[in-house]
Amino acid sequence: MDQTNPNIIDGTAENFEVEALSASKQQLVLVDVWADWCEPCKTLLPILDKLVTEFAGQVKLVKVNADEQQALAGQMGVQSLPTVLMLKDGQVADHFMGVQPESVIRDKITALLPEKALSPAELIDEAISTGQLEAARSLLEEQFGQNPDDNQLKLKLVQVQMQLGETQLAEDILQSLPLEIRDSMEGKALFGALEFSKALSDAPTVTELEKTLADNGDEHNSRYQLAAHALVSGDYRKGMEQLLELLQRNREYQDGLAQRSLVAAFQLANDPQLIREMRTRMARLLN
Repeated sequence: MDQTNPNIIDGTAENFEVEALSASKQQLVLVDVWADWCEPCKTLLPILDKLVTEFAGQVKLVKVNADEQQALAGQMGVQSLPTVLMLKDGQVADHFMGVQPESVIRDKITALLPEKALSPAELIDEAISTGQLEAARSLLEEQFGQNPDDNQLKLKLVQVQMQLGETQLAEDILQSLPLEIRDSMEGKALFGALEFSKALSDAPTVTELEKTLADNGDEHNSRYQLAAHALVSGDYRKGMEQLLELLQRNREYQDGLAQRSLVAAFQLANDPQLIREMRTRMARLLN
């Protein structure tokens, strides 16, 4: 049994009724019939483990060793390995044999879950896109606890922490990443975004900043913070637009902060066309 995930268990003739059939009335149950000598089984199992973890609490995996549980495998009509039965409400709702791509299995799982059910990854993305950063952080930390070596989760957590102004926490995680990730395009962009994140320490929310600017467009610090929010979240066009507006309103603000920040933003964006456009607009404002 996987001691780190209560939704991944070994199935036997003694526990199958409770752990698989009855459990399928509460959550989707994948029954993976495998054997030690089966090489495709060894390829499939990590994929199933990952997906069960991803769909935290919505999916359960019951692993049945065909050699040790021959009678049980026979009762299920298994003829080749690996075979995965997908149980819902006590019945086989779908099945597949052999190794399938992760995306195919994920689609099969999603099709059998309640219509509005979202995977943890989808919940995280939805929380981020709707500005629910505290919720996104909680979800990420929960997933990070289950997958401490998942560097993509770390990068996403860093992005949320920077949007929340938690610069030191974000920098600590970035520094802990392997060198090849720190030196990747995404890693370098996040390091560059740290400077903008520092401007968000104790900063108002995006909605509050937008309201402030609607009332008074010359609230330069609010405009800079709004730009920082956008740049940290990866919305480079919006961030640069705000910096250009700041440059137009007061090019001398904080010793040319808008111009310096635009140059830094150009280094973050991996969009040559956008950078050319914004450089041209900046040059027009400066001349």
